[in-house]
Amino acid sequence: MNTLSESVVCPTCELRQLTSPVCRRCRDELGFTYMEILLPSPENVFGTIGAASVRKFVGGITRGLRTRRGYSQSKLASAIGTDRTHVSRVEGARVLPSLLMLLRIAMTLGVDRVYVRIRGSD
Repeated sequence: MNTLSESVVCPTCELRQLTSPVCRRCRDELGFTYMEILLPSPENVFGTIGAASVRKFVGGITRGLRTRRGYSQSKLASAIGTDRTHVSRVEGARVLPSLLMLLRIAMTLGVDRVYVRIRGSD
């Protein structure tokens, strides 16, 4: 089954793990240093179900990071040079941001690196 996952890497011990407030190994606070988006296999990513799940996942990450950082939709939109309604459509999974817009969102919300990987065929 193809799934999307969000993970972070602890800057202290470099353990890759699902997002949580503290590292499972060294118990340091994590912060969102890395964001990894694992897409379904190539034959599924461009289909209707694949595209919808990617939009939903990216929207969820955007909303989660924005709220954790204390940004309103308006404040984030102003910082990345777009309208509040566009941020709302991204978070609501109605549109998928361009790669450039995704990078702007990540930089504004304090993410150092964004990894987008496509899973190979199963």
